[in-house]
Amino acid sequence: MPTQLHDLPLPYRRLERIGRRAWSQADRRLRDIHNARDLKAAQQDARTRFDRLFGPLPDRDARVDSRITAHFSYHDVAIQRIVLRSAYGYDIPAWSLRRADLRGKLPGVAVAAGHMELGSLAERYVKLALLLAMSGMHVVSFDPVGQGARREVFRPEDDPVYWDACKQHQHIAAATTLAGLSLPHFFVADGMTVVSHLCGDPGVDRGRIGFTGQSGGGIQTFYMIGADPRITAAVASQPTSTRRGAFAEVCGRDMCQMGLNHWTHAIDQHEEALLFAPRPLRIIAEYGYPDQLDVYQKLLPVYEAAGHGPELELVSGSVLHCMSRPCRELVLGWFNRYLQPDHPVALEPAWDGFASVHAAMLKAVEAENATNNGVIKYCQSLVDARRAKPVSPRDPRGAVRSNPFLRGVLRGQTFPILSATGRIVRRVAVGRYACALQDDYHVPFTVALGRRRGGTAVIVDEAGADSAWALHWARLMQGSVRRIVRMDVFACGQLATNLRPINDYHARTWRFYGGNQHAQDAFMAGRCPIGLAMEEVAAVVRSARLDDARLLLVGRGWPALALALLAGQWQSVIGCCMSAVPESYQMLLDAGYMHVGYSHLVPGLVTQTDWPELIHRHAATRYAICEPIRIGAATVAFDDSHRFPNVRLFDKDTAASRKKAAAFLVAP
Repeated sequence: MPTQLHDLPLPYRRLERIGRRAWSQADRRLRDIHNARDLKAAQQDARTRFDRLFGPLPDRDARVDSRITAHFSYHDVAIQRIVLRSAYGYDIPAWSLRRADLRGKLPGVAVAAGHMELGSLAERYVKLALLLAMSGMHVVSFDPVGQGARREVFRPEDDPVYWDACKQHQHIAAATTLAGLSLPHFFVADGMTVVSHLCGDPGVDRGRIGFTGQSGGGIQTFYMIGADPRITAAVASQPTSTRRGAFAEVCGRDMCQMGLNHWTHAIDQHEEALLFAPRPLRIIAEYGYPDQLDVYQKLLPVYEAAGHGPELELVSGSVLHCMSRPCRELVLGWFNRYLQPDHPVALEPAWDGFASVHAAMLKAVEAENATNNGVIKYCQSLVDARRAKPVSPRDPRGAVRSNPFLRGVLRGQTFPILSATGRIVRRVAVGRYACALQDDYHVPFTVALGRRRGGTAVIVDEAGADSAWALHWARLMQGSVRRIVRMDVFACGQLATNLRPINDYHARTWRFYGGNQHAQDAFMAGRCPIGLAMEEVAAVVRSARLDDARLLLVGRGWPALALALLAGQWQSVIGCCMSAVPESYQMLLDAGYMHVGYSHLVPGLVTQTDWPELIHRHAATRYAICEPIRIGAATVAFDDSHRFPNVRLFDKDTAASRKKAAAFLVAP
């Protein structure tokens, strides 16, 4: 963790105190465990936070519907292609493997694929599943969300790297975030469904259940040992970085690792292992990810306090990030020891004839995908359920105030206003100022005078307060208001990040489209960029005493949505211009993929209300929308002029359209 505040990217300073406090408290909880009684109390506390973060999860006693779609065999191992029905109505494709010559109840093992396009059919995972089955275990190896046959987002014109699991996760997570759900929730829920399938199989001993996976599957293994008490032994192979590690490195990750509120609830691999203690856990680490040593060092005293020190191991199977033969044999050895199959094998075979069987398995499923049968479809159904309700009970303004990621942004707190020389001032005139939200985070703004007696125009541009677009709007507003305020907000302009992506692949794959690299940080801290921007605009307006009888709000990009939400909350707003914004969240979700970044999203708002409803209910405020974002054949939200007489649409954001929009906003 950087020790000097100036070492941190500016947007990160707005959030890092939340994470620092959460992880410090979490580490202290681990240090305070000295005996079995302490362990039980710590587990109760962690369980409350885990359930708040991931729940509600599927009923462990519910029956899992399944069907068999294909049969194969490799020597004495029978292989079946199975499809499990999740609690959310979509399918979870998997492979069931079991030695045909063994009867009775065998130990059961779930294998979660890592970040591979082939998912469970990647050669490394097929060999692991076969090896465990050869050793006398009943194995179910499954495709997680966005991997293998569960890829849901397809746009052939995109760069080929688009097809990889990381980008799938980033896009699918955009849909879950819109619906107010965390992508890791679905990973946990699906893993529990697989374990329920194993436990419901009469040929499986539900008292001997193992869970394992590599890379992203290792991350899922940690999720599952925290979520499901039915697991009796686990091996997390090369589970990359922890959330503590990502926080310390000021580095974003795949959204399957970084869900909503992960900082605020302080649930990491450490706490997930804590919930599993003192059951046997082997962690296979790798070069380049020292985070797993941190997990081991902090959890070993916990296991020792419970008298089970040997049940926690940290080992290394390979310097390469892959489920290599040494890693597979480390998984095998652990399950042989703790699940005790009746016919264990110790080493991998020579894999004679494997290539032909593997090719046949690949061919059998090459046309499978999860289009219209996955997480995005489920999230769409949540919004459809809201839209099917009667219109009258909706309260868009209340929905904004009650949204947990926006709650508190309009509180009446004021902050010091600093002049360009750093002196605190009571009133602002013409010039440059800053609103001191924190000691290390000041929101810059510029005040200019207009030619009218009353009113204030607030201009916020994604490109910054000194952009050509912002300056043009300032000139347009001179004849309509007394003061013009151009300001920067979270991750924009002077508050833009100074964090550089590691490389081009990192920039394209781990980060979502758009310039705000800290949107995921905000979600983990229980906030969102739009909410932070709302808070900063409100702080400047209130602290600088700019809240005149009338306000005009003008914004471009995602900050424009923050202004639109403020317009719905402040009675003094008479006009709001939004440029380059989606016409509705429903449209984005219906498109099945995103063309805008995470900065545009308020988690869960679309399941409560949407932009058309907000604007329709605030007929006294005029809205001008320039160059709205439209995707494919999605329905245009504001074309119905009879329903939205207070809205004007302009297809292009040009000087001419801005002039017309300005005239519309201030017309008597």
